[in-house]
Amino acid sequence: MERFAERGVEFEGGVEEPFEAVILATGFRPGLERLLGEVAGVLDRDGRPVASGAELAPGLFLCGFLVSPTGMLREVGLEASRIAAQLAGHVVRPPAVAPLESL
Repeated sequence: MERFAERGVEFEGGVEEPFEAVILATGFRPGLERLLGEVAGVLDRDGRPVASGAELAPGLFLCGFLVSPTGMLREVGLEASRIAAQLAGHVVRPPAVAPLESL
């Protein structure tokens, strides 16, 4: 893979393929700078994602980058569920609370 294109991925040699989703299995050291360095506000100055389990840019979700004391597999499961809900158009939101003045 050379870079992300508007509707998919461009491979070495300039061949573009359309993709609805791209899953990056990057290992322990993600090396996301090469892939996402041009996307403003996604990576911190050390090249780490600024958030995990959320949409960081339109259509760009990252999962599994938060180190949790309760366990990585648990955290990845929670993040993946949130991402799936957002992708399905059913964003999980806290229940609405009535303003104090209406009570």
